[in-house]
Amino acid sequence: VLRPHGILDPSLARRRRWLLKWAYIQLFEKRNFNRAAAIQYSSRMEEEMARHFMTVKSPNLLIPEGISLEPFAKLPHRGTFRAKYPEMAGKSLILYLGRFHQKKGLELLVEAFARVAGHRDDAHLVLAGSGDGDYVMRITKMLRNLGVFDRATITGQLDDDEKLAVLRDADIFVLPSYGENFGISVVEAMACGLPVLISDKVGIWREIAEAEAGIVTTCQSEKIADAIERLLSDPGLRLMLGRHGKMLVGTQFSTDRMAERMETAYQALCGIA
Repeated sequence: VLRPHGILDPSLARRRRWLLKWAYIQLFEKRNFNRAAAIQYSSRMEEEMARHFMTVKSPNLLIPEGISLEPFAKLPHRGTFRAKYPEMAGKSLILYLGRFHQKKGLELLVEAFARVAGHRDDAHLVLAGSGDGDYVMRITKMLRNLGVFDRATITGQLDDDEKLAVLRDADIFVLPSYGENFGISVVEAMACGLPVLISDKVGIWREIAEAEAGIVTTCQSEKIADAIERLLSDPGLRLMLGRHGKMLVGTQFSTDRMAERMETAYQALCGIA
């Protein structure tokens, strides 16, 4: 059984550094895909992207990724993370948590935040994570140019405890990615009961939309800004989305559920009753 983990995204073939890898997959690795007992995808969107990338004869398995629910059973007290950053006191926190990379749509988020900050004094952007230094500087410069640098906090890499603390203290989680075969950070945010706002390029956007566990938008800064504004203005909506998201993780995206699905699927492939 082969698990592509997003490498069959056709958009990768348009990047110069991926051209050789794309050619290698088409010329050599495709043979392995055709001989596999099955190809295991983590989301419906990843499965669809792979069909556009290349045609294979092997059957498909759709088994979402999972997270362990144990670390989320007892979250830090609310306010633990905010206490380290005085500028966050009394603010509504809009959180991005993940790798700093162009495909994550951070420019879109910064532009959207600038729109929201123009008429909301309570909004504060938290960008948590690390990445290429030049790209971090690019985002920092963008915050300055849009006049919202003092309304944003870039935390750098967080350890596991800090990650749980910021997820506990945030009011909205945002991932406006241009391409994501699954979206583990989104699942972690939902496990904390945090309402999520994602693009329709995140692998599990359909599952989230169907469960009413978050808001899905296109990769347009004005659409993202409108969704942020809607969430900040409606505590009841945030509560409902957070509750539905937590239920979705428990029923669909836990490691236990993933293991059950894999066991059933692999037994069938091996002819075990």
